[in-house]
This record gives sequence, structure tokens and C-alpha cells, in this order.
Amino acid sequence: MGDEIGAVKTLFSDDFSGPLSKAKWDYNHWKPTDNPSFYGRTQQRQSLPETKNGVLRLQLDTYNKGDAKHTSFLGSEVITQQTFGLASGAGVAFEVKARFENVPKGIVGGIFTFTGNAKNHDEIDWEALSNDLAAGKKQIQTNIYANEPLGAGHVKFVPITGALTDYHVYRMEWLPNQVRWLVDGKVVRVETDHVPKNPMNLHMNIWAPSAGWKNAYDASLQPAKTAGTNKSYFLDATYAKVFQLSTSFGDGGSNALRGTHKSDWIEGRKGDDVLRGKAKGDTLIGGAGEDTIYGGAGRDTIKGRGGDDTLVGRKGVDTFAFDRKLGPDNVDTIKDFTPGSDKIELSAAIFAAVGAAGSLAVTAFHVGTASHDADDRVLYDPATGDLSYDADGTGSIAPVLFAHLSPGLAVTASDFLVA
Repeated sequence: MGDEIGAVKTLFSDDFSGPLSKAKWDYNHWKPTDNPSFYGRTQQRQSLPETKNGVLRLQLDTYNKGDAKHTSFLGSEVITQQTFGLASGAGVAFEVKARFENVPKGIVGGIFTFTGNAKNHDEIDWEALSNDLAAGKKQIQTNIYANEPLGAGHVKFVPITGALTDYHVYRMEWLPNQVRWLVDGKVVRVETDHVPKNPMNLHMNIWAPSAGWKNAYDASLQPAKTAGTNKSYFLDATYAKVFQLSTSFGDGGSNALRGTHKSDWIEGRKGDDVLRGKAKGDTLIGGAGEDTIYGGAGRDTIKGRGGDDTLVGRKGVDTFAFDRKLGPDNVDTIKDFTPGSDKIELSAAIFAAVGAAGSLAVTAFHVGTASHDADDRVLYDPATGDLSYDADGTGSIAPVLFAHLSPGLAVTASDFLVA
């Protein structure tokens, strides 16, 4: 799914080397009715949290002095004063390095963007659930809303390496046509169906949910009745940053788009576009037209998408990805594919019978003009360079041509990935 996109500008940064600035940060303010500062079973503090030794410490206390009935917790949150949006098609990345500290079951640590109200809002989430930590699950919850009411959203749990008590870099890359979540530089989710459009603030918080959120609630965590029995739990963060990304998007015409010395994201649209990468690992994506796409010196990901496209990797170890419906009007030509170095990535959603995600099975690849057994799925014709997909091997379904490589290459199954 690619690497993180390069940044052209830092829009916001705080390394928490001193007390939080009210010019940078705020919190939800208490109201007597429709209180926006109360989540689940938690009243958020009406002050900014403390920093210590370069660490922001978002604190949850089991004792809430302001609650005479002692039925709620006292949490912490920060919200950027500044909002961030998609200016002229440029993407935005939100990045926080954070961890849980000393947490029992039943706590949520949130890193997210938000704008709107209960009926219509935009939101992109990281939500660390301490229940997962207690169960030994190496995962974190992601969610997203695009002009939708508060509620279930579009949840997906994604893997992390290590535990939620280890520091991880959590990053959300928000583009005009998709959102990408990255943990420690690795893409773990891509969402294209639900994409926010409105400028949002960056939030961080810690709180205890009610029983309605079954994955996050735990009955063993209850508010303390006295100050002497209070316990404190933390979500720590060492920095928060917001970047403008190095992204370029075409329009309805035939565009010429060129990369920078960053890890660029360059995407054509409807016309016959020419896309050129440059120094680092770029993501170059064609559109509906007959595009010409050149990689650069880095480890590029190149996608022709619709139309009969011409793809050139140039220097570096490149990946040529196929993730659109196959057909006679969508056959790409890869000019310089190098077996044993470059890769061809096949979308499991399009190449449905090709097998499980990961390396293509040796038995699923065949060199020749037609399948020789029922397991064959990808065919390379060394005489013509044609690359075809056969959904049923020696069955009745005819192979579908989807790419041209150079003739006479030593192509093997190890040159293919399934994603």
C-alpha cells in the first residue's frame, strides 16, 4: 500500500518541551446542557493537561471531585486551536507519537480529527483500547466518518508491532480521494469510500466508555468514592505534528505532473496524463485515460488504472500494481520490467482466484500461451511478452490479457505479489 507521503510544509508542531500553549491548544468546555466535554462515563478536565520531561501526559483519574454522586471519571483532552483542510487538493498528515501508561481494562486513548455536530460530522480516528492490551492483542482500532452522524462509523482493527504501552508513531494521511492510516511508517489501512471534506481539528484524549461500547468497556473499572482511593492512568505523547503533503492531482484534461525530491503522491484523472516521479519512492497513479507514467530513482509504486497505459519504472526497485477491472481497453505496457527486482502487484479484489495475499504461489504461474493445469492463474508468453489472468486454469474461462512486458524475460512466480 506504499510508504508515507513526503511533506512540503509543517503546518503545526509541538514537542511538549514546556507547558502547553493556550494559543495552540484548547479543550471542550463544560456546558450545563448538551455537555460536549463528557464522554461515556468521563468528564474531561476544564484545563489543559500537564507536560513533564518532554511528554504530554493525558490523565484519567478514577476520582472526580466535581461529581457528588461519584459515578464518573475525570479525563483529559487537547484540541488544536487551528483547523486543517485540503487546500487546493494538497493532502494533510496528522502524526502523533504516543503510548498507554499504567492502564487497566476499560480505557480508550484517542488520537483523531473532528469537525461538526452529532447529526453531521467528519472524523478520522485512532482509538487505543486497553481491553486489547489486557488480552494481548497487538492491534488498534481505526474509524472514519464523512458527513455522518455520531455512531458506529466504519471500524477496522489494524495490527501493530509490539504493545499499546510501547511508543508508536500514529499517522493519518488525508487526501481528496482517500485516507491512509500508518503505524511506524507502515500503511495499515486505506479508505476510499468514506472520505471527509471539511477542515478539522486534531484531538487527543483519554476516557472510560459506558457499557454500550462492548469492545472498550470493562465492568471492573469503576469510579472511586474518595480522593484517597483515586488511581491515575495515562496516555503519553512525545510530539504532535501536522504536515502539508507533497501531492498533485490532475483534472479533466491531459495533465503533465512532475514530482519533487520528496516521496510524492501524483495522480491523474480523466485525461491522457504524463506523470513523472523523481528522487525518492513515489506513488504514481493514472486515471481513466491513456497515461504515460515514469518512475524516478526511488522505490516507486506505479498504477495505470483505467485505459491502455505506458509504465516505465526507471531506476530503483519498483512495483507495478493492477487494481482495476480487466478488459480489452485496459491493457498496460510495462517498458522496463526487471525480473528478480521489480514486482507486479495483483489486487485480490480483481484477480479473485489468484490466491491468498502475499507472494504468488509457484503453482499459480505458468510460462506459455495457455494454462497447462487447473492451478494456473497468471500466464506469461515469452514470445510476445503478454501477461494474462486465467481465473480457472484449464477450465472453460478464457485468459484475459492485462499487460505487456518485454519478450524473452525470465519471469517467475516470485515476481508477483497479491494484495
